[in-house]
Amino acid sequence: MYDYITGGEFEQLMKAMPSATTDMSSVTVASALEANHLALKLLVLSVDGNTEDVVATILDFPLADYAEVKEAVEALTDSKKK
Repeated sequence: MYDYITGGEFEQLMKAMPSATTDMSSVTVASALEANHLALKLLVLSVDGNTEDVVATILDFPLADYAEVKEAVEALTDSKKK
């Protein structure tokens, strides 16, 4: 997994959430999931050396493992933490 996110990648993630405003209550579940999948695709290079279908592979993880990956990705995409 990358250890940083670029401004361009961050903007791609924001574009994936067309309903998003500063009021996060307007974000739909579908747009949030779409943005999450895009973040996984952009930031996770491989799973156990396999670079194909990384998002599908992660979605097949047990929930605890999926949550760990998601948390790491969220840490990279949170502009306030850097």
